[in-house]
Amino acid sequence: MGVHANKAKPIPAHLVYKPLPHASEYLRILSLHAGNEWEPIRCSLRPVSFHEKPHYDALSYTWGDPNATKLIEVDGVAVEVTFNLEQALRHMRDPENELPLWVDAVCINQLDATERSHQVALMGKIYSGCAQVRIWLGCDASQCRLGDGTNDDSKGADPFEIVRLLASGRHVYEWQCFEPQAPDTAVYKPDDDFNLVCEGFLAVYRSPWWTRLWTVQEAILPGTGTLYFDTWTTSLQTVTDCGLYYDQHAWKPCCNHPVSQMPITMINALKDFCTMTRSLHYDRKRDGSGKLKRHDLQTQHVVYGFRACEDPRDKVYGLLGVIDDRFFTPDYTLSKEEVFLQATYTMLCRERGFLKSLTGPQYGPAPDKLASWVRDFDAPCDRMDVDVVFDRHKLFDDGVFNASDDRRFRPVLLKASPRSSGEAPNSVIAFWRTMLGGLDIPVDREGHAWDLKSSPATSPATMRWLEHFLAWVQGKEDTINATLCHMISVTTHGRRYFKTGSNGQGLCYPHVRVEDEVWVLGGGNVPFILRPAHLSKEEREALKPVDTDGVRSDGDIDFSGDCHLEKPPEGYYEFIGDCYFDGYMHGEAVRDSTIREQSIVLV
Repeated sequence: MGVHANKAKPIPAHLVYKPLPHASEYLRILSLHAGNEWEPIRCSLRPVSFHEKPHYDALSYTWGDPNATKLIEVDGVAVEVTFNLEQALRHMRDPENELPLWVDAVCINQLDATERSHQVALMGKIYSGCAQVRIWLGCDASQCRLGDGTNDDSKGADPFEIVRLLASGRHVYEWQCFEPQAPDTAVYKPDDDFNLVCEGFLAVYRSPWWTRLWTVQEAILPGTGTLYFDTWTTSLQTVTDCGLYYDQHAWKPCCNHPVSQMPITMINALKDFCTMTRSLHYDRKRDGSGKLKRHDLQTQHVVYGFRACEDPRDKVYGLLGVIDDRFFTPDYTLSKEEVFLQATYTMLCRERGFLKSLTGPQYGPAPDKLASWVRDFDAPCDRMDVDVVFDRHKLFDDGVFNASDDRRFRPVLLKASPRSSGEAPNSVIAFWRTMLGGLDIPVDREGHAWDLKSSPATSPATMRWLEHFLAWVQGKEDTINATLCHMISVTTHGRRYFKTGSNGQGLCYPHVRVEDEVWVLGGGNVPFILRPAHLSKEEREALKPVDTDGVRSDGDIDFSGDCHLEKPPEGYYEFIGDCYFDGYMHGEAVRDSTIREQSIVLV
């Protein structure tokens, strides 16, 4: 039975791992030996070249509690792994055939920083080239079906049953827990069996796998995959199909009433699960040649940056497999601050004159940051933050605003001050436009924020929304329109209202201070807030210029000193973040002859 195996001590890694022949061409494959469910886990490692086109499955899982460990045998040596990994291998082991797997914790020498950097850089290639990905969501150890004689799908409640219902696209009122089955009259009457199904779904939804950053590329890159929860399985395609459910039903009256009758834990879980799987669904789409669409680093970080990882550098490195950047490679010899600087610099270089990558709440001065304009990739955020920032990101990406009037970034930057002449706008209209983030909403519109358009003027239709909003605030209406509520959330969540000294108004992030300034920068589709930096002569002379036009072919930052401004800078500023500034979202600052161009330096 192997009952004494857990008393053995793990062998140092250098006695197990042999250096790979060539780090950029080789990987290790873990052969999981056949065995019954009660036998110890026995494996062997072998290096293989990518040129051999090896056949293997890739494992996707979470390491789990590092203090909860088990021993497995690798090439005759007892190796300590986390309990969660041991359980995954035990559940996936074939009783008759050897299973070739790639498992990060075992196939990479985690104590060798150089090898780790090289192998992490290859993870996109590893998961793209696997026969399938096997995703381990875990199991309840106290109720594990493996080895208890009940590991067949005819016994117990299948935790993937609701996943299959969602993937089928059926209306909620058609589920077995509702009677009669019609949208307006459906009554939620779950029986004991359906309650068990719900418990199983919640267990799947609460798996830590959905919260980890590394699992993103592990689900997106492989062509096919299987998800495991205990001894139950379902296909990766079925799970990602759930993401279409809310596109088909969530914004429609057909399922609002039935869903509202379910327990609040199920309502929230269904919505969150479909939101997560929708992102995976669209990111897994391939073109006619079978290639994935690759997004920029900022886009993927906006969507998945809330997910956790042990090493903050992996907030960047964990997404490299699914972004469009051939040059940026992991280097675990760099500090977190150096990695974040390199990543932000790379994003700016790839934009070639635009500043979309500087939008979002992760900017501004902070302790240990190398520059105020560097993105804080590991800034804490929750799912609400992610959803709102994603909607804003779509608005910026779709060109709803154009503060710089299509001017690209140059060393010469533009300062946006309030108009010095002209009639002041009606304060109520300006405030309402600010509340809506400058978006114009037709009365009959039902949809997402990114379906809407922006205009310097406010239409009569949008003003009628103001009447509805005021009636709701005054208690004359019981509910606020869902589309309007969504729009206000997108524009105001995580932001504060501000006014400038000349009665300008807008929305900014909370870390803005009095005396900060609103600027329009060439290449920016929205205005930015900058803070004057009072540098000594020695500090000014120590600054290293970053020339985004001179990016090296290997993606490294070139501090060559060859970057020169067309004229001496007129000021030094810290970068605080983007903002909405009413009246300056559509190139007004650029076309205003009373506003003077200035050359400044961001530090």
